[in-house]
Amino acid sequence: MKNNKSKLAKIFRPAINLNLPGLRKAATMQVDGRSENGGFTLLLSLLVISVILSVGLGVSNIMIKELKLSGLGRESQVAFYAADTGVECFFFWEIKHPGLDDTAFEPETDGFNTIKCAGNDIQISGSSPYVFNLPLSNNSCVKVEVAKENKGTYIETTIKSKGYNMLDCDSTSPFKVERAIKMTIFKTLE
Repeated sequence: MKNNKSKLAKIFRPAINLNLPGLRKAATMQVDGRSENGGFTLLLSLLVISVILSVGLGVSNIMIKELKLSGLGRESQVAFYAADTGVECFFFWEIKHPGLDDTAFEPETDGFNTIKCAGNDIQISGSSPYVFNLPLSNNSCVKVEVAKENKGTYIETTIKSKGYNMLDCDSTSPFKVERAIKMTIFKTLE
């Protein structure tokens, strides 16, 4: 019986021991002296770089939009101040009217009145509505329309002042920004 045990041990020994030289090499997954884990490291580093690049592009896209928006806000402010200048010019010549008996926006018998706003001489002539363009020193302009209507017991005056961020009020540029102020005032007749 002892012989049978040793014979069985010899038969099953290679299957239990598994001391094969090729199996150890395959278990550590080495190729040419380097571990194949290097491929995973490369894949992981590419993934990290692509995430960082995506975040960077997203942030730069937001920054570009913010810069455009802030530029538009600045141009809008220039256009609004131009419109305000047109209203102030109207009020000066409507209320103060230096050298004239009454408002500059009712021309005398010679057919026109000359007003001066922002260093520009403007001739007001014809009948209501009176329209004039006023170029300003900061490369903006304003288009002012003054409409006067006698309502019997009072005069209704409507002022539309449109400011532009460009020197040419009639420009068709896609970068032109317009801001407007509209006012209506009533003056009772005595």
